[in-house]
Amino acid sequence: MPSKRREYLSRRCFQRRFRPPGVRGFVFDYNGRINYTAAVRKVLNIIILLILSLMIVASIWGAFLGSGPAGAIVAGWAFFISGLLLFILFIVSFIQYRSLRERPGLMMVHAGCAAILAGGLWGGAFAHALNMESIAVNGRELLYGKIYKTAVQIPRGGYIDSLHSYDEQGLTAIVPLGFKMYLKDFVIEYYPDGQVRDYISHIMIIADGSGRHFGPYQIEVNKPLYFGGYHFYQHSFDQERGGFTVLTVVSDNGLWLVYAGYFLLLSGVIWQFWLNPLLKRPAGAEGASSVE
Repeated sequence: MPSKRREYLSRRCFQRRFRPPGVRGFVFDYNGRINYTAAVRKVLNIIILLILSLMIVASIWGAFLGSGPAGAIVAGWAFFISGLLLFILFIVSFIQYRSLRERPGLMMVHAGCAAILAGGLWGGAFAHALNMESIAVNGRELLYGKIYKTAVQIPRGGYIDSLHSYDEQGLTAIVPLGFKMYLKDFVIEYYPDGQVRDYISHIMIIADGSGRHFGPYQIEVNKPLYFGGYHFYQHSFDQERGGFTVLTVVSDNGLWLVYAGYFLLLSGVIWQFWLNPLLKRPAGAEGASSVE
């Protein structure tokens, strides 16, 4: 029997016989002492699995409740704090697990997961609310900063130069865009039976200060416009006369970090399962197998 295998079996037998009662789940060394490094790793794994399970259950529960309650759950402080704690535990895992630092594939996979989580937290509604500043306008406190998501209505021939957010009590936030978005024209295309086939907003953008013109751009369903840190999606229009368009505006905070995370995740999987076995293959192994 190989010496390493014999040592492993002896250590396992010793641990089972002399593990102190009531202290289970911790790893003991050969002398019967608690290996605190292994204990910390086990606690980390348990906490990470617990947080992931709670977030998954909350997401599934929100899906059954509908889009409104589900959005409220994801945008709430509990979901944000859980994600932040999970991100911190990922960073602690990099320090605790030496095997991650020694295996580039696993390191990229875990770093990708951490980047995706960080990007999602940064781009979420709760993080946007934390970054908003309070200002007084006409005797009322309004939030000022980058809005997470809202809708704008632009009349034909008109423009917008700021974003506004509302709730049941009225205006809650105002954000200058730094440019003017003009609706030059709005086109509605129909099927032969008279049903609406598509609706397109023709947009021109003029930057504040420099007066530089951008465009023209076309915004239509499933073809949004990205400009100035926001995505503009075609949402609706004036059903009666087509006199205005309605655009949904979504912040891009954290988006590129999420993209980078998915790139790292995919690169790590490719490295771990394809490139790493090829690099570790002994020289001449392919030729030897072909000879056999």
